[in-house]
Amino acid sequence: MRRFSWWLFALPMASSLAVLGCALTDKADALNVHYYAAEAASRGSAQPVAAISAAVPGADQPAAAKVFLRLGRVSAGSHLGKKIVYRTSSVEVGIYDERRWTERPDEYLRRALSTSLFDERGLTQSLAGASATLDVELLAFEEIRSGEQRSGRVQIRYSLHDEREVLLSDVVTIDKNASSAEPEALVRAISAALGEASIQIADRVASRLAEVETPPED
Repeated sequence: MRRFSWWLFALPMASSLAVLGCALTDKADALNVHYYAAEAASRGSAQPVAAISAAVPGADQPAAAKVFLRLGRVSAGSHLGKKIVYRTSSVEVGIYDERRWTERPDEYLRRALSTSLFDERGLTQSLAGASATLDVELLAFEEIRSGEQRSGRVQIRYSLHDEREVLLSDVVTIDKNASSAEPEALVRAISAALGEASIQIADRVASRLAEVETPPED
């Protein structure tokens, strides 16, 4: 009778341990992560800042003079990391676990602005001294879901200032329709939006700097 009671107690324990062991050894499906690069297309035909300066009425700056600019703080919203963000409404956003950028979005923005400002428009990049400074903040870098339509959105707040005052500030928002809902099409749409936003900011900054006297470097 004592032996029977022992087995009656041991069998449920053995069954529970077997179930627990199966649960521990049964591995969940591994997350299949895909990485994407968002590179803005350059615009090689951009008008150099010297030509813009010469066209400004009353501008006394020689066409050959250098226009200095420091690309200052480039930041992004705390939700804009390497995981790709999508938006379903004006108040709801989500994040793909399996779709990620190869770099942080603010790095793509810094590179796109550097190309537009210094390579295409001929501004001289300043590292020190009393030069105008451009600070930018990336507010949106995301897929937009609107019914069956998919698009890419880039939104950037920028501020051009010197040591005394803000010379120019605004928010640029660019939406580009995607050709399909496939990830590659959405990445291309976001990249195109980044390129257009960078071009708009660079054009506005170059025109504004052509209107003001840029302080000489120390």
